Amino acid sequence: MTAPHMIPAAPPALLQKLQTVAAQGLLRPDASEPPPSPCVSVCRMDAQRQYCIGCLRTLDELRAWGAADADAKRAIWGHIQQRSACTTRADTAPAVSTDHISLP
Repeated sequence: MTAPHMIPAAPPALLQKLQTVAAQGLLRPDASEPPPSPCVSVCRMDAQRQYCIGCLRTLDELRAWGAADADAKRAIWGHIQQRSACTTRADTAPAVSTDHISLP
C-alpha cells in the first residue's frame, strides 16, 4: 500500500492570482481570452514530485500549458482551484490527502 499524496498548502500569491483571474471572468467557458499562467515564480516540485509548490500544477499540467488551448487552460485552473480549496496554510494545519479527490 502506498502513502497518500499530499497537496502542498496553497501560497498566498497563488490564492490572490486565482481570485483576480476569477474576478476578471477569465475562468468562465465564454471568456473571450484564455486565462494567464498560474505561475507565481516559485517553481519547485514538492517532495513527492506531484505538485509545484508555487502553482499546485502537476508535471503533466506544467508540460501541457504552453500548447494548451483556452478550454484546457481553464480546466487546469479548475484543478488548481479544487486543490487550493482543500489545503490550508502550512502554519495553521497540515496539507490534506488527495485520496478522496477525483479530477478529470
